[in-house]
Amino acid sequence: MKRGWKISLIALGSAVGLLLAAVAVLLYLVFTPSRLTSIANRLAKDYIECEARFGRVSLSLFKTWPNAGLRLEDVVLVNPCPTAPGSDLFAVAPASDTLAGVESLAVGLDLRAFLKDGSVIVRQLCLENGFANLYTSADGWSNLDVFARSEDTDTSSSGQFPERIDLRRICVRNLSARCCDLRQGLAARADCLGFTLCGGWEQQSANGRLRLSLDRLRAVKTDTAGARLLDADLSHLALSLRGSGPMDSLQGRLRLSLDNGALSLSGKPYITDPARASRKKLLSLNIPFRADLQNRAAALSQAVVSLLGYSLSLNGALSLPHDGVPLTTDMTYAAADWQIAELLSFLPADLAKALNGFNADGRLSLSGKVVGSVGSGRLPVVDAHILLHRGSLDLASLPSLPLHKIEAEVAARLNLSADSLPSAPSDLQVLRLSAQSGGSSLSVTGRVDDFLSARQVNARIRGNVALDDLAAFLPPDLRLRGASAVDLKVQSRLSDLTSLALERVKAHGTLLLDDLDVQTDSLHASSPHLRVALALPAKRAAAKPSSDILSAHITGANLNVEAAPNLEAEMNAPDIVVSCPNLLDKRQPLSARIALRCSRLSAQKDSLFSAFTDTLRLKGSVCRSPKEEDNLLRQWNPVASIDLDRLALSAPGMTDAVRLTSFIFDFRPEVCSIREADVLWGVSDYHLSGQVRGLQQWLSHTGMLTGSLDFGSHYADIDQLMAILSGMGADKDTLEQQRAADNISPAANPFIVPKDVDLKLNTHIDRCVAFGNDLADLSGSVSLSDGTAVLDQMGFTCKAARMQLTGLYRSPRINHLFLGLDFHLLDIQIEDLLDMIPTIDTLVPMLASFRGKGDFHLAAECNLDAFYRPKMSTLLGAAAITGSDLVVMDNDKLASIARLLQLKDWRQRDGLIGIDSLSVEAAVFRKEIEVFPFLLDLNKYRLCVGGRHTLDNACNYHLELLKCPLPVRLAVDVNGTLAKPNIKLGSVKYAELYKPEKRDALQTRTLAIKQMVREALEANVR
Repeated sequence: MKRGWKISLIALGSAVGLLLAAVAVLLYLVFTPSRLTSIANRLAKDYIECEARFGRVSLSLFKTWPNAGLRLEDVVLVNPCPTAPGSDLFAVAPASDTLAGVESLAVGLDLRAFLKDGSVIVRQLCLENGFANLYTSADGWSNLDVFARSEDTDTSSSGQFPERIDLRRICVRNLSARCCDLRQGLAARADCLGFTLCGGWEQQSANGRLRLSLDRLRAVKTDTAGARLLDADLSHLALSLRGSGPMDSLQGRLRLSLDNGALSLSGKPYITDPARASRKKLLSLNIPFRADLQNRAAALSQAVVSLLGYSLSLNGALSLPHDGVPLTTDMTYAAADWQIAELLSFLPADLAKALNGFNADGRLSLSGKVVGSVGSGRLPVVDAHILLHRGSLDLASLPSLPLHKIEAEVAARLNLSADSLPSAPSDLQVLRLSAQSGGSSLSVTGRVDDFLSARQVNARIRGNVALDDLAAFLPPDLRLRGASAVDLKVQSRLSDLTSLALERVKAHGTLLLDDLDVQTDSLHASSPHLRVALALPAKRAAAKPSSDILSAHITGANLNVEAAPNLEAEMNAPDIVVSCPNLLDKRQPLSARIALRCSRLSAQKDSLFSAFTDTLRLKGSVCRSPKEEDNLLRQWNPVASIDLDRLALSAPGMTDAVRLTSFIFDFRPEVCSIREADVLWGVSDYHLSGQVRGLQQWLSHTGMLTGSLDFGSHYADIDQLMAILSGMGADKDTLEQQRAADNISPAANPFIVPKDVDLKLNTHIDRCVAFGNDLADLSGSVSLSDGTAVLDQMGFTCKAARMQLTGLYRSPRINHLFLGLDFHLLDIQIEDLLDMIPTIDTLVPMLASFRGKGDFHLAAECNLDAFYRPKMSTLLGAAAITGSDLVVMDNDKLASIARLLQLKDWRQRDGLIGIDSLSVEAAVFRKEIEVFPFLLDLNKYRLCVGGRHTLDNACNYHLELLKCPLPVRLAVDVNGTLAKPNIKLGSVKYAELYKPEKRDALQTRTLAIKQMVREALEANVR
């Protein structure tokens, strides 16, 4: 540039500058602060109807450059409030006569427009250190009504948006404001409010920016009765909003930050003390947006909403309601790393109370989408994908079952619109859910259909369960230990699962149990491994409805069971089906239906009694009664049908095991029905059938065991059977004390009739051995009744005779037994009779001299000692002996009697002494035996014999010859002792005995008694 031009431009600029400076000095000298202040106060009276004071008004050229400005200082507006009754709202915003006060207010005007056409255009406004008190009375009067009303009635431009806005700057610093509206029941207070606003509008395009800060905002809203509907106290609020662009595509960003605060609605706090104590910002917004102001729509991109440090990212479109179109949204959201425990501590009191006893923790992440409309009963569809990491859950209702290490992934679609629920219900899909509790771990997959209504669950549960973790779900007296691998499929409403309403749950699956241990007060079961197939509802026959809801099919290698008192059992390869009602319902007794099968069962009691069976089949039920602590049967009330194959039993004192080749019976609490029982015991075999009653009372020693059984056998060792039954139900210690007190030899083992039993045995035995005698065809009934044994018309045979016995046997003490019998021996050899019943030789001594067959009848009762020897002092009875074609053994005593009676040719040709017939009746009373007169036919002779003897061998017998070849009547008396009798001739006294027309009364009575005895003895012979 040439030097001349440069100097000219510098000179011109200096001249313009000096001109402007001169104008400014002139304006300042003309419009002095005092002059301007006076003008402002004078004009205020024309436009402001309340008291207004301007402390100082001055021009400002440089602060508002390039605009000219006015600076107002110490501005005060006073508008007295009417007297009003006191209100709680005044505590927040007290009424005051001072409407407003400003320390400094600077206004920038467009000088160019003013100089050009006199237009007054405000470009800048800056307010510092001001306050305002706004008041509206209950009748609608407001202290803001301070400006004079305009007389211009033209409202044609009213409501039109200006074509151009150019706002360079509005700035407010340190403004405090109070508002009290008694008509609306609203009071608010803002402290240290500051904001700046700048921007413009031209040709459908906007550009602006707003920044706002507030130290504290307090607001209260009440109803007509004065109750607080809203109470808010917010502190340190900062807001930033900027935007630019045309109205249909305005781009901008909204930022908001709220450090802390308190909020109550209807008296209920919604910002809790933990939330207020948190160092995190209460609310934070960072929302980039693109807005269509004409259609009231906006699109968000990476918008972040943060509450107490927990952020939610939003992307998508949002349309506000307009022209009848409801609010619509198509928004995606995402959140990560939410700490559940801390979030729960921030919940309002009402929600926290609803979650009382619900403690949860973990890190939560979620993402999803919200699509749909809001309004007119419509709500959007919400898609959610939820991830939970390292979660935990502790419920007060289940204190012993806290969950930890919860990992979850859930996808949900929630259709919140009531109109679309029937056609498109919500659903929730559990992609994975795993948790641990104690020693247990579970994983769940599945779905919940109609999640907002029916909540129908269809899930699969797998995992490993430590059974002792289930203690909270079980009755207190039922204890479980062991481990279980679970694979279970469930279909149910969610409400039924959470309330454990198992009767409305469908489920099936398997449990693999290892080291199982189940224990109640009276039962203990264990197994190294079992497989359990579960079914809900219980599988049952259609024709047999029941209240059972759960069934389990149990199989495994072996199962051990211990039942009180001291009963142990082991099952090999058990196959058990159990069905039961709701075990978790404590209002119902513990009960179950059982079907059991095992290939081998072994059991023992007190390590002494033992049982083994190859196959066991059982069907039945149990119902537990906790009050019955001492009686196992009453405690469980079992009902069962049992089928055993090849059962072996052994017990102390049994030289041979008892084997049941088949055992089928039905058991009820009061009746046990034996349908079939085939028993092998040593060389014996037995077949039983019938019923037994009162087993519960018998085991608890409160009643008797009663029943009737059919008892059959091909071969039976009665001695062996009596040995095992002897003393059953008796106190062993008492028996030993009796043995010691009576000084009884150990060799004596009398049969002690079982106590507390009343059993009848209908017996038929082909062959047996009893008391060393071989018997056959034994039939009749045997009754055992509380220490008394009764044999009723028991018939049997042996090699010597046919026999029939009716007897009664009691054993009150070992050495004091009682026997009463009605005994018949038919066609028995007399010598065998004496071998079988040696006591007969004592009752009828002369029988030892006879040989041949006869009939023997005996009815007697006496006490016995421990060796079954009669106590003769107690003997009472009667006997009858009948024989024919007998032989008398020759001896010196008989020869002496024959010589005295002049018997000749009384022997047969072979030298034997034959007796055509014999009929003897005898009566026993204590130690005296009376033999009634009886006849002996010896070849050509007939003798009548009668008399008595005692157990000390003293005798008094009379033998009289009634018929002989010679016309003589001789008689012999035998006195002294049986060992050394005194034989001599005696007087005749039986001559008229068998002549009815000549016998006397005594003889008649004697024969009548003799006949009575025989008839009585023979009356029961079958």
